[in-house]
Amino acid sequence: MRLRPWISKHRAADIPTACLRLRNGFEINSASSSCCFIFFLTGFIVYRYRSAPRLNNESFPSNIMTVNHSFQTQFAVPLSCDGCVKSVSDSVLKLGGISKVEGNLKDQLIYVEGSAAPSAIVEAIQATGRDAILRGSGTSDSAAVSILETYTDKKQTAHEGTNREVRG
Repeated sequence: MRLRPWISKHRAADIPTACLRLRNGFEINSASSSCCFIFFLTGFIVYRYRSAPRLNNESFPSNIMTVNHSFQTQFAVPLSCDGCVKSVSDSVLKLGGISKVEGNLKDQLIYVEGSAAPSAIVEAIQATGRDAILRGSGTSDSAAVSILETYTDKKQTAHEGTNREVRG
């Protein structure tokens, strides 16, 4: 803050040997003003980092940061018997944050309710030796994205199959 009036009176072009003496003994010529700025900025960042209050987990009550965002996810999983449903359910229930797992043999679907990441659920299902495809996520009254897979058997015409030009 004290440098501003000095800088406005003395330009670097007028005084080619103007120096800035820092507290730690460094002297920086005005010709290297960009270095001066970098040293100043680095020192300020280190000062702010070291003087910032440290947050440790013991200083906060444990119930402040625990929020349960439970949601439903639906997975398409090839299931052939009740044993398959049980093995998938047991594998998914081992994850933290899972409250309910239901299987539907007829539709080949697994419904999972909890706060675990869908990618972790897919990995748990794949650990049983089955494939898993995320079909939907969220609840009916939420704004979550639902993935609806539809398949139409579209016949490819000869024109679509052979034309591979890049147009730009």
